[in-house]
Amino acid sequence: MSWYNLSSSGTDTSIGGCSFLEYNEQEDKAYFLINIMGDGKHEKEKIQFTVRTLLTRVSTLEQDIPLTEIFNDPVMKEVEISGFGGGVRGRELCSKLINGRLATVIDISELMDMDDLDRDDLNVTGIAYADGILHVQSCRGSNEDAERHLQLKLLADGEEYKDGMGVCWREVVNGEEIIFDEEWYAVSPEELAKSHLVGIFHIADSPVHGDWKVITRIE
Repeated sequence: MSWYNLSSSGTDTSIGGCSFLEYNEQEDKAYFLINIMGDGKHEKEKIQFTVRTLLTRVSTLEQDIPLTEIFNDPVMKEVEISGFGGGVRGRELCSKLINGRLATVIDISELMDMDDLDRDDLNVTGIAYADGILHVQSCRGSNEDAERHLQLKLLADGEEYKDGMGVCWREVVNGEEIIFDEEWYAVSPEELAKSHLVGIFHIADSPVHGDWKVITRIE
């Protein structure tokens, strides 16, 4: 992931923040927005901005995800989750898939050759329907030098279906740790038939590593 920081010697409070704006490949320059704020003490002669890692390619792509190839009653497995999210009702409807830190998810090794798994991109790896729940599984890859996230929206008649939840976990595939996510939606076959799925793919990668420091003053 990106690592950059704004600091000042002699400070006793936060002096503000910084955010990455863009990387211009033609100029080979990165642009940041720096905000200086706060009423604490700091040395205005020694404002230091540091960059160690920068993800230079940042993109967001929204596209439809076809629901034409849904696996019915797929092979499932239990995994130890590292995180979960969703509203109270969604968690209640999908509670049968959670047992403490274990979750029941699609076993994609039954659907694809794991050697073909793209570890450097964000992909939907499987969509299945079982026991009244739609499972949508995706893979973020290693995320060691990237930040990837898939935001899903299940829509029917223009309205987003809110009663769902999601889990994430890590697996070692061919000696490399990979991050997976799976979203669950408790929908009837009739509801599913009139729904469509939209994915928003958030990707930040192409890292540049270094140890750059700029020390300046503010007026």
